[in-house]
Amino acid sequence: MKKILTILCCTFIFFTQSKGQSDTITGDYIVLYSGKIIQSEVVTYKNSYFHAGDKKYKDDEVSLYRNADGSFANTKHMAIRKKKARTNFYKAESLGKVNIYSNTFKAEIDLNSINSDNRPQMVNVSKTSTYYNKGMESLKKAKYRNLKKDIGDNPNCTKTLRQYRIIKASPLVLWPMSLGSAAVAFAVAINEPFENRFLNRYAPWVVPFALNYMANYADRVLSAEKAKKALEIYNQ
Repeated sequence: MKKILTILCCTFIFFTQSKGQSDTITGDYIVLYSGKIIQSEVVTYKNSYFHAGDKKYKDDEVSLYRNADGSFANTKHMAIRKKKARTNFYKAESLGKVNIYSNTFKAEIDLNSINSDNRPQMVNVSKTSTYYNKGMESLKKAKYRNLKKDIGDNPNCTKTLRQYRIIKASPLVLWPMSLGSAAVAFAVAINEPFENRFLNRYAPWVVPFALNYMANYADRVLSAEKAKKALEIYNQ
């Protein structure tokens, strides 16, 4: 019995020390999805391969890495369709009790409608994605369920998490309102209540467009900003 207890104690101490070393590792390193940690004096990333000493690793094998350019995390496994997802590394914006990674995607979309000047109507869209992890743990998406579990024990984060939850839920109200107002706008537009052709064409759509914009902005930008703020508060 004593022998078994001794073995268990030694095993516990070994894994505790190993975890501590991995969390406080210095210098350049690569962390594979398998959990293996590769330390090297210099880690470079070129042509879809990481080079650490005389060894190289395909980028889709790498979960985290750090080199002279900073600390990075692979978001490929966060995609819904993992098989079709591309390897994409986000640079850490902040390192601490939690490491924060975020990126804002911006694009200009042609709605394929022509205005009175015969020019394509372009609309700018953006979406901010925020992820985080602790130490060298797997990356997590900054959504309410994860945040509540990992940082909800911090009373300073409670208010911001509550605000995040409200903002994230607001599109569930705004989108139906937008659809309803769009139906009304269509009915108004076909009756042409205004003498001015411009007003007949565009005025009825102001409210549904505004509601849809508010819903998308809350879902794509504001909620991510609140999630990021909660993480930053946790690091203070």
